[in-house]
Amino acid sequence: MFVADSSVWIDFFRDVSTREVELLDGAVRKERGVLLCGPVMQEVLQGIRNEREYVDTRLMLSGFRFLHVTRWTFYRAAAVYRGLRKRGITLGPFDVLIGTLCLEYGVPLLTCDRKAFEPMARHARLELA
Repeated sequence: MFVADSSVWIDFFRDVSTREVELLDGAVRKERGVLLCGPVMQEVLQGIRNEREYVDTRLMLSGFRFLHVTRWTFYRAAAVYRGLRKRGITLGPFDVLIGTLCLEYGVPLLTCDRKAFEPMARHARLELA
């Protein structure tokens, strides 16, 4: 099981060939192992301009197990963000929230944008797939 971040989903829907897309495609075809979270869903859906494509993508994404966010998730994300900033590392709030959800649920993150998440992997023990 893993969370695929928006960079992987966007490449998946654009039919871009990468190792990450192949892993996501395999998991989607088996209908198991793919987890979704709110920030990723929002990032994917907000970029779709065509209404039919938006509806189809929303329907497709609705079939995946959803990782819920609690108040404690935000506390932990803020702590992770602050810890990284003390080290001189500033990441986007959505990236920190996505990484924190992976930490909370104990699952790896699949990303095409490793540079954005490597600081969390190094300093917060986020597992990258």
